[in-house]
Amino acid sequence: MRLLKILLVIVACAVAGPVIAEPFEDALAAHNIGSTYYYGRGVPQDYAQAAAWYRKAADQGEPSAQDALGIMYQRGHGVPQDDVQAHKWFNLAASRYRNNDKEKRDQAAKSRDEVAGGMTPAQISEAHQLASEWKPKEPNKPASDPLTTPTQR
Repeated sequence: MRLLKILLVIVACAVAGPVIAEPFEDALAAHNIGSTYYYGRGVPQDYAQAAAWYRKAADQGEPSAQDALGIMYQRGHGVPQDDVQAHKWFNLAASRYRNNDKEKRDQAAKSRDEVAGGMTPAQISEAHQLASEWKPKEPNKPASDPLTTPTQR
């Protein structure tokens, strides 16, 4: 019965192919595979796929994805455990949440500070340097998009 449900979900996804989710939504879906909310027990979470999608959204400036990517680097889920990268992404998230997302901004700053507690001054300096050099990337636009001019690609 469970296999039938999974197959139905796969078929439904194939039929809905033209609908493309945002990178952050894809990251959440990959991260949540295996939770009881989705398919029940026994299906492993796809941390590597979630990290790849979080990275895509984080690179575009999405603070929730930056925060989630910080957690993944902090825990080593889907990426090598790396406190410098975790600190960088938490720092970026804390600086990019909107004013009405004060709780999220404060949590990202708290996570950044917790990671910093186990880092050397040189590592913290490196993380700050990486965060200050970071620039958001434009989402990839298809080359056949008639609204995209060569200077916008």
